[in-house]
Amino acid sequence: MEEKLNFVDKKLVHKVKDENVHIYNMRRALPREIDVTTFEVDILPHLSSEDEKFVMNFYVKREGQDGQAYILRTIPYKLPKERADKYLKDADAKPEDIQYLEEFYQLNEEEGKYILQKPITESDEAKILSILDLRDLHITDYEKYQLSEIFEKLEKAEKKNIFFSNFLIDQTHYYFFEHPQEHVPGMMLLEAGRQFLIAVSHAYGNVPLNEVFMLTKMDSTFQNYVELNYPVKLRAKGVEIKVNKAGYWSYFTIGVTFYQKNKVVTTIDYEASIVPRNLFKRLRTDKDKYDQLPRFRPISGVENNISLRDGRKRYLSSIIDISHQGFMLKFPDSEFMKQENGVLDEAKSFEFFMFFDKVGFIHGQCDMKWSEPYGDDGYIAGFQIAKVNPIDTENLKEALKYYFRLKEEREIL
Repeated sequence: MEEKLNFVDKKLVHKVKDENVHIYNMRRALPREIDVTTFEVDILPHLSSEDEKFVMNFYVKREGQDGQAYILRTIPYKLPKERADKYLKDADAKPEDIQYLEEFYQLNEEEGKYILQKPITESDEAKILSILDLRDLHITDYEKYQLSEIFEKLEKAEKKNIFFSNFLIDQTHYYFFEHPQEHVPGMMLLEAGRQFLIAVSHAYGNVPLNEVFMLTKMDSTFQNYVELNYPVKLRAKGVEIKVNKAGYWSYFTIGVTFYQKNKVVTTIDYEASIVPRNLFKRLRTDKDKYDQLPRFRPISGVENNISLRDGRKRYLSSIIDISHQGFMLKFPDSEFMKQENGVLDEAKSFEFFMFFDKVGFIHGQCDMKWSEPYGDDGYIAGFQIAKVNPIDTENLKEALKYYFRLKEEREIL
């Protein structure tokens, strides 16, 4: 039977081409045990007949941890000792496998049954089913995806910040497999984890697609080689999640674990923030006023070799730093910002003049982009060069060579 793969929408992982999407069957962790009232009152009545039939294929009413409940049909809750012994014998279980099972099951002598004693995770489930070789109880990842989609629509259904997806190892991918590999490249694992993280934030954290995803930290550990021909499952668990007033994630730390053959092969811890696009543009604009690259500071004696005029008067100023695109100036007061009526005006254009012995005059027009108080009465302001002729442009480059020095504390060249 053909394997069913429900690939994540390329928009959710910020990709343009479908072939660059590496994760599929993404879903939230399924509720493993649902109390009877919630299941029969808050879930079943809200399902279509088709969805109800599908859900009832996987949830069984039986004794749970705290009384009667509907429990996900995965590993046995109670297992007769004779049957368990036969399973272990037929599966040729190893001593470490038996020891693993004993972490979850305890023999009840009176009933003659092994009884599940503690909650299990999906990785525990897969390993236990593998040890006991209970293939008939296995729920495929696609079926779990379908169940998750049904529960996600229900307000009263349990919704943990634990998520799963599968990872497609496409050995024909033009970038990750441009030459033959004998294991999955580490960069492909990092990209799959990044895609999973972004998709989860959009699909389950309600983050709008037009907001900016800012990854601020990524710690990865590669514990084993990842083989090319075995499936890989990803599990993401939210460690810290902050929700903003708009109702979507604004900050989160999430750990992503990669499993292959029921063993951890890679772990990646992420920290990220979501920044509204309009705020991001403003941050980038604010960054530009300081961080036009590269920037230079004047050598001693040439700080005042600039004159700024607006058609009415000349303003005293000195150069703090300069680049090919603009300059930052210091003023003794705010007069340069005032209109004739004395009102401050930050949207002003000026004519500038510079003079340097080896270069001569440099003339052009500039626009003030920002200003802020500096010291007791002074101001600093940033200016973008708006118009300058080619000769003056070359003169400016020459002046930077002779009279300015790179700001080494902020440049890495």
